[in-house]
Amino acid sequence: MGASLGWPSPVLYEIRHTGRPINLTDTDTAVMVSMYHIGNVVMPLPSGLLIDYKGRKTGLLLMTVAPITSWILIYFVKHSAMLHVARLLAGFWSGVVLTAVPLYIGEIAEPKMRGALGSLGHIFINIGLLLVYTSGSLMSYWNLAIMCGAISFVFVPILVMIPESPHWLIQKGASEKAAKNLLWLRGGNKASDVSEEIESLVAAVNWQAGRPKELKTLWKSRGNRKAVIIVEVLGICQRMAGISAVIAFTAITLPDQNIGMLTPDGCVAIIFGVGMLSMIGVIYYVDRFGRVPLLIISCTGCCISMLTACVWYALHNNTTDFRLPWIPFASLLSFNIFFNLGLGPIPGVIQGEIIPPNYKAFVSGWTAIILAFASLITNAIYIYVAQKHG
Repeated sequence: MGASLGWPSPVLYEIRHTGRPINLTDTDTAVMVSMYHIGNVVMPLPSGLLIDYKGRKTGLLLMTVAPITSWILIYFVKHSAMLHVARLLAGFWSGVVLTAVPLYIGEIAEPKMRGALGSLGHIFINIGLLLVYTSGSLMSYWNLAIMCGAISFVFVPILVMIPESPHWLIQKGASEKAAKNLLWLRGGNKASDVSEEIESLVAAVNWQAGRPKELKTLWKSRGNRKAVIIVEVLGICQRMAGISAVIAFTAITLPDQNIGMLTPDGCVAIIFGVGMLSMIGVIYYVDRFGRVPLLIISCTGCCISMLTACVWYALHNNTTDFRLPWIPFASLLSFNIFFNLGLGPIPGVIQGEIIPPNYKAFVSGWTAIILAFASLITNAIYIYVAQKHG
């Protein structure tokens, strides 16, 4: 998912400078970037039904056809419409991942490890971003597509090897299989090692089975309403901070000149490489310092970073002799660091902790739709402002 998300940035830079493999107008570019988020909007609710019916693992496995087909279309592209379809399929995959993975992690993780494991998903997205940014500057368009497609192929056997969610198996009456999977997840040697946890899971599933699941009942409880509102507001804040535009357009947003010994491609790699390293630290801090303090620090840092970049671009566009090209680089670097300290990973962690179990699948899908809409809006704003004001 990280590779698909970050793919437009180095590719747009190459297309603009070489015209390979096809020429794209500003409208083509806007549609291509938007199709990813449209697919992300469309897919979460169907994928929520899929993973409830077929299971978390099987649902993900069935949908791997989407990213594989996407990379094949990208490699053989002859017209902008093929890119649009490819990006739509990539968006479908993103919608499935954002729906199924937080739910799966929340169901298999021990409570004391849930914050750290919830952050791992965001780390791997950042690894994908870093990989595509660094490789994009060294590889041709076609070789980059081959590399990213190979990652999707490799993911299939890895997914086959992981166990299905014990929670879902118990819901389907497969308690024996659930115990076997939980034993594998906990690294135990005999069934008695997980017997107590299985009993707790069975009790929780039985309790859920007796609870109403209609959507109207979700809003009848004041606690449920607060939980859903908190999750959706955090998600909107995460995307409206500008991360989607930063990911998609960093390579063409930074000044097209060296900063000291750093080339523009080197600057992009450093921005996302350092951001990823800051994310690794969150694994240790998120359960130690708490969610709210990290969110406050993260939001404050992101705001200051974006405001600094905004002032620089305003002065640069209106002052002929304004220099200091390192300022937007430093601003985007600090933005990425602060974003990965809190706004990036923590909303997903909180979602897994405060949403009632019998509504998790629905809320997970709905949240993915909200996130996609927010990303679509921020990218559309970026494209409009870039075209009108530079």
